[in-house]
Amino acid sequence: MSKEELDIMAKYGVKVAHCPIANMKIGQGGVAPIPEMLRKGIKVGLGTDGPASNNDLDLLETMKFAALLHKLHLRNPAIMRAQDVLVMATRNGYEAVGFEGVKGVVEEGVKADIIVIDMRKARFTPVHEVSTVLSHLVYVAKGNDVRDVIVDGKVVVKDGKVVTVNEEDVLNLAQKTALDLVTRR
Repeated sequence: MSKEELDIMAKYGVKVAHCPIANMKIGQGGVAPIPEMLRKGIKVGLGTDGPASNNDLDLLETMKFAALLHKLHLRNPAIMRAQDVLVMATRNGYEAVGFEGVKGVVEEGVKADIIVIDMRKARFTPVHEVSTVLSHLVYVAKGNDVRDVIVDGKVVVKDGKVVTVNEEDVLNLAQKTALDLVTRR
């Protein structure tokens, strides 16, 4: 992208969905100038794209890839700070899909989606300050570290298990539907 194109994006408040793993998997498009977009105030959110171009759909893994991709591409280990990547995965992502003014607070009357990550594992050690926690979230955490998920005040995952639907039934139905679609001609 040219400097002029980035300036136009910034001027008109364009929001960007950055899906680095999907882009790497399909091998097209090169490396988006995400650090430059952020410097210009362009809101960049992180995404996983779809299962055909990102088999895992793990947003925590995507945070790590986004940070590492740009560090390598620009040969600058300081280019993507953990806190900036976390904002891309949270607040900027919410704003990109239309939830303007997300505060990032937990208080009465404010809608909140919250995940609880189990950090009582050797790879998360040591934790000695806030920056370490942020770094661990970006570079260490994986989707299967998520213990609990609360969406709009409702617990949907507890102790790593979906509690709102029968997960086994959903998986079986998805498998059957996929096979039905493939065998249809």
